[in-house]
Amino acid sequence: MAGIILQYYCPQSISFIAIIAGIFLSTLILFKLLSPAQRFSLRWIQGLLVLLFITTIGAAITYRQDIRNNKSWIENVSPDSSWLLVRLTEPLQEKEKTHKAVAEIIGVLKQDKLQAASGNIILYIKKDSASKYFGYGTQLYINTSLQPISATGNPGGFDYSHYCALQNIYHQAYLQPAQYIVLPAKKVSWLQEKLFRSGNWLINILKQVPGEKERGVAEALLIGYRYDLDKDLMQAYSNTGVVHIIAISGMHLALIYGLLLLLFVPFKKYKATRIIQPVVVIVVLFLFSLMTGGGPSIMRACVMFSVLAIGNALSRNNSIYNNLAASAFILLVYNPFYLWDVGFQLSYTAVLSIVVFQKAVCNWLYFKNKLIQSLWELTSVTLAAQILTTPVVLYHFHQFPNLVFITNIIAVPLSGLILYAELLLIPFCAWQPVASWIGWLIGKGIYLMNVVIEHINAIPFAVTDNISVSAVQTWLMYLLSACASVWLYGKKPRALIYAIATCCGITLLHTIDKWSRAQQERVVVYNVAKRNAIEIIQGQSALFIGDTVVLTDKSQYNFHIKPAHTLWHVQQGAALPLQKNLAFTVSGKRIIFLNQPLQSRLIAEKLTADIIVVTGNPKLYIKDICAVFDCRQIVFDNTNALWKIEKWKKDCDNIHLRFHSVPQQGAFVMEL
Repeated sequence: MAGIILQYYCPQSISFIAIIAGIFLSTLILFKLLSPAQRFSLRWIQGLLVLLFITTIGAAITYRQDIRNNKSWIENVSPDSSWLLVRLTEPLQEKEKTHKAVAEIIGVLKQDKLQAASGNIILYIKKDSASKYFGYGTQLYINTSLQPISATGNPGGFDYSHYCALQNIYHQAYLQPAQYIVLPAKKVSWLQEKLFRSGNWLINILKQVPGEKERGVAEALLIGYRYDLDKDLMQAYSNTGVVHIIAISGMHLALIYGLLLLLFVPFKKYKATRIIQPVVVIVVLFLFSLMTGGGPSIMRACVMFSVLAIGNALSRNNSIYNNLAASAFILLVYNPFYLWDVGFQLSYTAVLSIVVFQKAVCNWLYFKNKLIQSLWELTSVTLAAQILTTPVVLYHFHQFPNLVFITNIIAVPLSGLILYAELLLIPFCAWQPVASWIGWLIGKGIYLMNVVIEHINAIPFAVTDNISVSAVQTWLMYLLSACASVWLYGKKPRALIYAIATCCGITLLHTIDKWSRAQQERVVVYNVAKRNAIEIIQGQSALFIGDTVVLTDKSQYNFHIKPAHTLWHVQQGAALPLQKNLAFTVSGKRIIFLNQPLQSRLIAEKLTADIIVVTGNPKLYIKDICAVFDCRQIVFDNTNALWKIEKWKKDCDNIHLRFHSVPQQGAFVMEL
């Protein structure tokens, strides 16, 4: 893990990594020349060298996984190429105006010759009569310039470019019908094609479930297909802490693993079962995992259960810690970038937390009533899981579901029954009367679960949001958990002192952060498509200027504005529509908003402006702005036409005027 992290944040060449690895390996070999007594006395050095050598291996794997280091990567072969041969690696996803798919670059056309190239790109194909029939494996010649994938740059917002980079995707392209040629032959992987077809077959089977909301949850629960999920319902699941139910995870594989073991119980007396059982279990688990997309969380569970199945077949008691470590090692060797996947982080912290703390938490209380005791045991699992997952949740999602214990007690057992009913529907899908009846039961079960989740989500204190936690605070929370655990379970008094010191450190950082937020002053021009969205932040209050629909539209506010408010602990203040050529003075800095043409002939003396924000696509010329204002920096927001911004940028370069293009460079933030 150390090598992966070092190579990711401090990238080195493969030759440098190889030299360092060679030095460590050579030193280890030289240890063999020492006497046994010397090797024993210096064993700590030998152990350190082994760890450093493994670190270099991790760095080398990370280097090889990064496609930018591949000589055949499209940027290294032909960054300005126009004709590319690409292959769709997934079925099309339907958007409002386009079809979207990830495509693999096969080659680039140069002087009528196809030169091999590699890389993945995201294609947005304009809807027409032909594009909707494109499927997995379709090959296209495309004639367009690849565009880098960019994030909005809004403070605290989701970094889409970083998310794609972790999947080795750095480019995108928008295609009109005249910009591509479809080749008659498809290039497909037999297994992948079968998995896609199986997924579509299962989705068709789930049409037996009545109700659009219910059907969307059924698809997500069985195979992780989330495109039909109601957005508000999905947010309710997230707010109540049970989103793992509709995100394929270890819970689903645990249910399937348990069912497979149950099916083999009648055949235990046969010797062949000892060999056949693990093979069948592993094959079914891997096929199910691949069919659902092969995300890090489910692949972790798949590898772990596979190791467990092999261990049981060999009649060996496996340590859950060894299983976890083995599965993590295998996955990170396969793809080191899984380390930054939120699902990967939550999956391992949840399982580790349950393994370490569940028994101790369960022992807190004991009930003679078996039903109540069973409910408490289920609650103890949820409580234990929260100990190590809470820091990750707070860091990434900035909220905590306060009623997670109640929702899990209801939703987890119910979702398990629903999943088993969906599995039962598959063999009876051809028998329509029985299939309809099972589908009706599934629909009613999901309806009940949705109603419970939505009612709990409607409770005012169901979720605590707008929580901003830094990376340092996150690590300190883990240190606090470790110290407190050692003190409670290891009976180490010194660990209590460390826990108190860590708690004081977290409190101190929070106090410093709160004080700095009270002093903050900045202007922000947000990157919102075709919208004016500017905020002047003073202390913990924000004055919004622009299209107020950005604030009233919940989805736009949550995606573009709320992350910044959470990051800076800001409360929404007044909201003003953008008036004609508005001017503000904040902390001695003059901010001008230009959305109308200027009449320079009426200006007798230049006006000082620290920032000029050009918005609303006005008919303006840079020379006219400079004739009226003595300006230090000019900002073009997302409501201006790109062709006009390009012209303005050239004019700014000619007179050495600083500029910032929001649609091209992301949101603009200036400290006042």
